[in-house]
Amino acid sequence: MAAGRIVVPPYFPARDRDFNLLAGALLYVYDNETTAKAAIYTNEGLTVLSSNPVVANSSGQFPAIFAEAGTEADPVLYSIAVTTSTGASPGNPFVFDNYRPSVDWETAASALAEAAAAAAAADAVQTAADAVQTAADLAAIEAIIADAPDAPSVLNKLNRDGDNASAGLLANIGEQYPDLSAMSAPIVNSDVLAGYRSGLKRFTASVFADYIKAFFSASGGSALVGFISALTGAVARTAQNKMRDILDVRDLGIIADVTDGSRTGTDQTSALVAKLTALGVAGFRGFINIPYGTRFTVSTVYAAVPVGVTLLDDSSINWGRPLGYMNKFRITYSSDAAADDSATQIASSRHASLFLTNFGTGGGAEATERFGSILHSAGIDQDADNITGTQLLFSKANGQDRWATRLKLYTPYDIAIANPYDWVTATVYAAGAMCRSDGGKIYRTVAGGTSGATAPTGTGTISDGGVTWVYRAAGFTVDAVYLDVTDNGNIIQASPLNETIRHTLSTNGNGAYSEFDPALSRFTLYHISLGSAIYEVDNGFGLRPAISFSERRLAVTGATPGAPGTGAGVVTNAGATNMTEMIPVSGRTQATVSLRFDDANTTVVHGAGSNQFRLKGGVNATPPAQGYMTFEMDTFGFGGVWLEVSRSF
Repeated sequence: MAAGRIVVPPYFPARDRDFNLLAGALLYVYDNETTAKAAIYTNEGLTVLSSNPVVANSSGQFPAIFAEAGTEADPVLYSIAVTTSTGASPGNPFVFDNYRPSVDWETAASALAEAAAAAAAADAVQTAADAVQTAADLAAIEAIIADAPDAPSVLNKLNRDGDNASAGLLANIGEQYPDLSAMSAPIVNSDVLAGYRSGLKRFTASVFADYIKAFFSASGGSALVGFISALTGAVARTAQNKMRDILDVRDLGIIADVTDGSRTGTDQTSALVAKLTALGVAGFRGFINIPYGTRFTVSTVYAAVPVGVTLLDDSSINWGRPLGYMNKFRITYSSDAAADDSATQIASSRHASLFLTNFGTGGGAEATERFGSILHSAGIDQDADNITGTQLLFSKANGQDRWATRLKLYTPYDIAIANPYDWVTATVYAAGAMCRSDGGKIYRTVAGGTSGATAPTGTGTISDGGVTWVYRAAGFTVDAVYLDVTDNGNIIQASPLNETIRHTLSTNGNGAYSEFDPALSRFTLYHISLGSAIYEVDNGFGLRPAISFSERRLAVTGATPGAPGTGAGVVTNAGATNMTEMIPVSGRTQATVSLRFDDANTTVVHGAGSNQFRLKGGVNATPPAQGYMTFEMDTFGFGGVWLEVSRSF
């Protein structure tokens, strides 16, 4: 049995994933692939037991650690684990199984010498030609050693120029090139040493390459490769640290096996949720990439994304329709805390722009019409395009040779938020729930209940045998409303839904709006402050007033009332009242007002001041009940007074 030294290259000294030294790091040694701590020692003679775990100093350096190495034919293997001073993962691979302690070169050389002595005894009975190497051969090998600049060169020259090395010669090499000792695991292992002992094997280039590959393909191999950016002031990092800037779910064992034109593949939903949950518990922060062809349920996986993690979802196959048509989606998704927002910024000190380019060579209508879109989705639907909100579309105008910008409103908001799925029999539906049936039609239940055996179809009110459904819309991608602005100045608005279209012009609640009712083919103009229609246009009556003259009259009362904004007022006073002024509507400099007096209690007082009444003959007037007077104001021609135009009494 021989003593071997425990050396874990990525952790001598101990560093975390950002290459920072780990002061007080802990190194545990276990019997291979178990949790039973192995006996380790502080000396090569294996007489002084060491603590287990071993504690690194402030520079992350571990003291010398030795353990029983066994024999070269039957080595003792161990499992090694390295943690921070608190027992946490350092961020790098930190558990190594099947670890074999390295035997220092002097011990190996001594073993070789013993083997060589045995071989020499066996050689004594061989023929002189086979048993003895000539002095010339030995001199040639010594010359190789003399001019070789380093240990690998020695091995290379021995193979190319020398014969099979004797044990004494190998011991000499070990003395002159102690760095070969560090390469003894795994580069110089029992196979190589046994080959030199027996004189049957040379250290060929392919053998050397195999050991180099094994060394760097180990889990900690990338931690031994350096990286530095070409930028001035760049900081050296390991290749392992650099490659961990963005985590790929394939690093966690996730499978991406869906091919083009297919929706089938291994469902990774449960595996992704488990991995994301574990990363959240571990406090991972950063980017996680999901590659093309990863199959999962979007809503379930996205709900499991921890705060501080951003998904770069290139899966694509979970979006788009129909089958065989693969949209190319790249989704950046983050599960932010309540006070945070997700944003993609395009910034410039001059003119920031989002450049959408369509070369028109795709072969479809979208290409020839030069479509470019900015989409907003209010929900997630995996079996249809995710156009469940609004679209700002840039294209040619309806096949014409004119550019158009179109604002399209697709699925109605309540449907997009409900995100209904296919109707299912014997299922409990809450009041107000929605379902999808009959080729994508959307239905809504008012009362809810347990569904029957017959899926709803058609329009109107339908019962499935258990729940009563009301047809809501044609589907998720309904062209609900669009507004076009073309390059010849036309503004076009349309809606395939049988719902009223309204245009409003308003300031502080004052103004007007127009409506078009497609069911009645009627256009109506409304006055907001009146709260009623003013004019209507339809197929049956053409253009006609929608309000009678009396309905336009507003109440006027008191000594200094406000002028009716409609131009017509009804004057009423409970007792004798002298009306001396009438305050015009704010901002108006011209107005005509017709007043009807419903009682004989009001006396209109003649005056010449602002907002006063200039009456016929300069005499006050007391209109009888149902009497009429008309006044006109023009601040430029009449000096801001109400000039009597006519009276009925």
